[in-house]
Amino acid sequence: MNLMDSETTIARPKRNKSKTVIHFAGSRYLSAAMIALFFAAMISRFGLDRSAIATVLIAWSTILVFALTDRIVIDRRRIVRTGVMPYLASMFSGRSRRLKFANIEQIETYAVQRFKRGASVSYVYRTIIRGGGAQFIIRSDRRAYGRVIATSFANVPDDVMDNRSLELRDYFADRRLVRSRVRASEIPRGDVLEGTWRTGRMGRPKSAHRPADTAPDTCRAENLRRLANELRIAGFLVQSLETFRRAVLLQPRNGWLLFEFSRCILSCAASERDEAIERRGFAMMRLAEQRAGRDTELLSRLGESYFHAGNWRRASITFRRSSETVGATFRSVRGQAEIALREGKFAHVVHNFSVANALSQVRSLKRWTNAEVDYFSRLNGDDDYMELEISRLNLADTLNRLGNSALPVVAAGIAIILTFAIIGNGPLSDVGWTIAAVAIVFRVAARVGSDVLASRIPLDAIDQ
Repeated sequence: MNLMDSETTIARPKRNKSKTVIHFAGSRYLSAAMIALFFAAMISRFGLDRSAIATVLIAWSTILVFALTDRIVIDRRRIVRTGVMPYLASMFSGRSRRLKFANIEQIETYAVQRFKRGASVSYVYRTIIRGGGAQFIIRSDRRAYGRVIATSFANVPDDVMDNRSLELRDYFADRRLVRSRVRASEIPRGDVLEGTWRTGRMGRPKSAHRPADTAPDTCRAENLRRLANELRIAGFLVQSLETFRRAVLLQPRNGWLLFEFSRCILSCAASERDEAIERRGFAMMRLAEQRAGRDTELLSRLGESYFHAGNWRRASITFRRSSETVGATFRSVRGQAEIALREGKFAHVVHNFSVANALSQVRSLKRWTNAEVDYFSRLNGDDDYMELEISRLNLADTLNRLGNSALPVVAAGIAIILTFAIIGNGPLSDVGWTIAAVAIVFRVAARVGSDVLASRIPLDAIDQ
């Protein structure tokens, strides 16, 4: 997958009046087709060739219909999941297949490094959109991903989105366009910079006084900042570091610029698995915190970055500073609720979500925070309900782990089948078929079970 195979350049886009259609032929359909082929081959071993052929034809035709009709349709008002399989899944799970933009409660985006090639990294972005009892998962390996951001992200409040979703909304661009822009700039190629960026100071600005930024410097710094963020999201991390370094030299006291620079450094640290680079990223983040002043939005975003980077103590300090500087905001109070949840302080979780509910002006966020208050209040005051929830989470985690461990067993069974099919030892080949079949059934059962257990137990379940 090419990360930036999108057809739209995204920069605070306007509403798109046309529909965006994403075909959702995911890996599960391919897995189902392979499982059907496996069991058809198993049936064929008993001499039932016609039954095996019929199994493959029926199963693959059904799966093909399911895959072709499974689509996500987005217009300027809502998101709809269409198709046979989503319809059947909604009947059993009770989840809605439709979600209006006004009812979106959370948009979270995760970045997964697919591979690293030279000085660039290929990312797969996985965006989860929740609200109103519905959930949609969209990956950046869909060509319409850029249009999804243009249609969806621009029509929801900032407080609904996490850090990375906000960055994608502001700086996601076609990978080819980013390449052309960096070629037109004075930024060297990534392979040229790769040998020098590790030993540099990454543009950490000196504390010496410098004259006020002139208009040309400010304009150039903003252009460099945008290019640097586009490079980071596209996976050109080394060139992004150099571009950030040049921008910071022009605006050394710009807290937002330092914050984005620190996130780029942390992305490099994660890509290289280098703790020394990670320490530089946190140092740059601390510097951005010092330069944030009374900017509560920046402080909240910094706290969220600390939290997701695993520095929960610093995240708590930053969220509190944000609340004490100007006043509590929805984002800072929600961050404090998440930290309290990690520490197991349910009373603090309930209090902070209650404050967030009072602060929010968005109806969907009020509904979500109110549900969180009810849920954690019940957890805090009802030991039986807490035991049920802990059991549910433990069982779901166990099923996930067992389902994942079944994959090597399936591979081992297929290896035994192939080995003894070549040698010509029938009885031992049957052992391989049995092992693989049992492991496949177990994995499917574990995946279904973990999906069923993913939802919270209704608050009135014990009362009934």
